[in-house]
Amino acid sequence: MNKSASKAPTQRIKKAVVFLDLDNFGKIVTEHSLSKYTPNIITGTLTHLVYSLVQRYNAVVLHGLDWQRGTEEALIEITEPDMPSLISDLKAIKEKIASLGKETGTNATLSIGVAIGYESIFVKPSSRKSLFNTPLRRLAKRALSLAKKKKNDLVLL
Repeated sequence: MNKSASKAPTQRIKKAVVFLDLDNFGKIVTEHSLSKYTPNIITGTLTHLVYSLVQRYNAVVLHGLDWQRGTEEALIEITEPDMPSLISDLKAIKEKIASLGKETGTNATLSIGVAIGYESIFVKPSSRKSLFNTPLRRLAKRALSLAKKKKNDLVLL
Protein backbone atom coordinates (compact mmCIF):
# COMPACT_ATOMS: atom_id res chain seq x y z
CA MET A 1 0.00 0.00 0.00
CA ASN A 2 1.24 3.47 -0.84
CA LYS A 3 2.12 5.28 2.41
CA SER A 4 1.44 8.72 0.95
CA ALA A 5 -2.06 7.65 -0.07
CA SER A 6 -2.90 6.66 3.50
CA LYS A 7 -1.78 10.08 4.74
CA ALA A 8 -3.84 12.03 2.23
CA PRO A 9 -5.60 14.99 3.85
CA THR A 10 -9.28 14.58 4.46
CA GLN A 11 -11.71 17.39 3.86
CA ARG A 12 -13.74 18.33 6.92
CA ILE A 13 -17.30 19.32 6.15
CA LYS A 14 -19.66 21.36 8.32
CA LYS A 15 -22.74 19.34 9.19
CA ALA A 16 -25.88 19.61 11.24
CA VAL A 17 -27.44 16.45 12.62
CA VAL A 18 -31.10 16.95 13.52
CA PHE A 19 -33.02 14.54 15.75
CA LEU A 20 -36.80 15.08 15.95
CA ASP A 21 -39.07 13.07 18.24
CA LEU A 22 -42.76 13.29 19.11
CA ASP A 23 -43.14 13.55 22.90
CA ASN A 24 -45.03 10.79 24.75
CA PHE A 25 -46.52 9.64 21.49
CA GLY A 26 -47.11 6.04 22.60
CA LYS A 27 -49.30 7.36 25.40
CA ILE A 28 -51.14 9.71 23.02
CA VAL A 29 -51.82 6.86 20.58
CA THR A 30 -53.29 4.74 23.37
CA GLU A 31 -55.36 7.51 24.99
CA HIS A 32 -56.82 8.79 21.71
CA SER A 33 -57.20 5.41 19.95
CA LEU A 34 -54.90 6.37 17.09
CA SER A 35 -53.45 3.71 14.82
CA LYS A 36 -49.81 2.70 15.34
CA TYR A 37 -49.69 1.06 11.92
CA THR A 38 -50.96 3.75 9.57
CA PRO A 39 -50.24 7.47 9.46
CA ASN A 40 -52.51 9.60 11.63
CA ILE A 41 -52.89 13.37 11.44
CA ILE A 42 -49.78 13.96 13.59
CA THR A 43 -47.39 11.34 12.19
CA GLY A 44 -48.56 11.89 8.62
CA THR A 45 -47.99 15.63 8.91
CA LEU A 46 -44.57 15.12 10.49
CA THR A 47 -43.64 12.80 7.62
CA HIS A 48 -44.47 15.50 5.07
CA LEU A 49 -42.72 18.25 7.07
CA VAL A 50 -39.53 16.19 7.48
CA TYR A 51 -39.59 15.24 3.79
CA SER A 52 -39.89 18.92 2.83
CA LEU A 53 -36.97 19.76 5.12
CA VAL A 54 -34.88 16.98 3.57
CA GLN A 55 -35.65 18.25 0.06
CA ARG A 56 -34.96 21.88 0.93
CA TYR A 57 -31.54 21.18 2.47
CA ASN A 58 -30.59 18.19 0.31
CA ALA A 59 -30.28 16.24 3.55
CA VAL A 60 -29.77 12.54 4.18
CA VAL A 61 -32.38 10.66 6.19
CA LEU A 62 -30.48 8.37 8.55
CA HIS A 63 -33.53 7.01 10.35
CA GLY A 64 -37.23 7.42 10.81
CA LEU A 65 -38.98 8.83 7.74
CA ASP A 66 -41.84 6.35 7.38
CA TRP A 67 -44.54 6.84 4.72
CA GLN A 68 -46.37 3.58 5.58
CA ARG A 69 -46.75 4.10 9.34
CA GLY A 70 -46.13 7.80 9.78
CA THR A 71 -43.04 9.40 11.28
CA GLU A 72 -42.67 9.43 15.07
CA GLU A 73 -38.96 10.24 15.11
CA ALA A 74 -36.37 11.13 12.50
CA LEU A 75 -32.61 11.56 12.36
CA ILE A 76 -31.31 13.60 9.43
CA GLU A 77 -27.89 14.89 8.44
CA ILE A 78 -27.44 18.15 6.57
CA THR A 79 -24.18 19.14 4.88
CA GLU A 80 -23.18 22.83 4.87
CA PRO A 81 -26.46 24.07 6.36
CA ASP A 82 -27.66 27.67 6.39
CA MET A 83 -28.14 27.69 10.17
CA PRO A 84 -30.45 30.71 10.61
CA SER A 85 -32.75 29.32 7.92
CA LEU A 86 -32.59 25.79 9.36
CA ILE A 87 -33.44 26.98 12.88
CA SER A 88 -36.37 28.96 11.51
CA ASP A 89 -37.64 25.91 9.61
CA LEU A 90 -37.28 23.64 12.64
CA LYS A 91 -39.19 26.10 14.82
CA ALA A 92 -41.96 26.21 12.19
CA ILE A 93 -42.17 22.38 12.21
CA LYS A 94 -42.32 22.38 16.00
CA GLU A 95 -45.07 25.02 16.00
CA LYS A 96 -47.08 23.16 13.34
CA ILE A 97 -47.05 19.93 15.36
CA ALA A 98 -48.02 21.80 18.57
CA SER A 99 -50.83 23.54 16.69
CA LEU A 100 -52.10 20.20 15.34
CA GLY A 101 -51.86 18.76 18.84
CA LYS A 102 -54.13 21.51 20.15
CA GLU A 103 -56.56 21.25 17.23
CA THR A 104 -56.94 17.49 17.62
CA GLY A 105 -57.05 17.51 21.41
CA THR A 106 -54.03 15.21 21.61
CA ASN A 107 -51.67 17.95 22.83
CA ALA A 108 -48.91 16.37 20.73
CA THR A 109 -45.57 18.16 20.91
CA LEU A 110 -42.20 17.71 19.25
CA SER A 111 -38.70 17.86 20.73
CA ILE A 112 -35.75 18.65 18.48
CA GLY A 113 -32.03 18.22 19.14
CA VAL A 114 -29.46 19.69 16.77
CA ALA A 115 -25.71 19.10 16.80
CA ILE A 116 -23.44 21.25 14.65
CA GLY A 117 -19.88 20.33 13.87
CA TYR A 118 -17.35 19.14 11.34
CA GLU A 119 -16.87 15.60 10.11
CA SER A 120 -14.73 14.07 7.43
CA ILE A 121 -16.72 10.87 7.00
CA PHE A 122 -20.20 9.77 6.09
CA VAL A 123 -21.40 6.37 7.15
CA LYS A 124 -25.06 5.56 6.62
CA PRO A 125 -26.12 3.34 9.52
CA SER A 126 -27.00 -0.26 8.71
CA SER A 127 -28.98 -0.79 11.90
CA ARG A 128 -30.58 1.19 14.72
CA LYS A 129 -27.64 0.24 16.94
CA SER A 130 -25.18 1.89 14.55
CA LEU A 131 -27.21 5.12 14.21
CA PHE A 132 -25.00 6.96 16.66
CA ASN A 133 -21.60 5.76 15.49
CA THR A 134 -20.22 9.27 14.90
CA PRO A 135 -19.53 11.93 17.53
CA LEU A 136 -21.90 14.42 15.88
CA ARG A 137 -24.80 11.95 15.88
CA ARG A 138 -24.18 11.13 19.55
CA LEU A 139 -24.20 14.87 20.27
CA ALA A 140 -27.55 15.22 18.45
CA LYS A 141 -28.96 12.43 20.61
CA ARG A 142 -27.75 14.25 23.73
CA ALA A 143 -29.28 17.52 22.46
CA LEU A 144 -32.62 15.74 21.99
CA SER A 145 -32.44 14.36 25.54
CA LEU A 146 -31.82 17.88 26.85
CA ALA A 147 -34.72 19.21 24.77
CA LYS A 148 -37.03 16.61 26.29
CA LYS A 149 -35.88 17.50 29.82
CA LYS A 150 -36.52 21.19 29.10
CA LYS A 151 -40.06 20.26 28.04
CA ASN A 152 -40.38 20.71 24.31
CA ASP A 153 -37.52 23.02 23.58
CA LEU A 154 -35.14 23.19 20.65
CA VAL A 155 -31.59 22.49 21.85
CA LEU A 156 -28.46 23.27 19.85
CA LEU A 157 -25.05 21.85 20.73
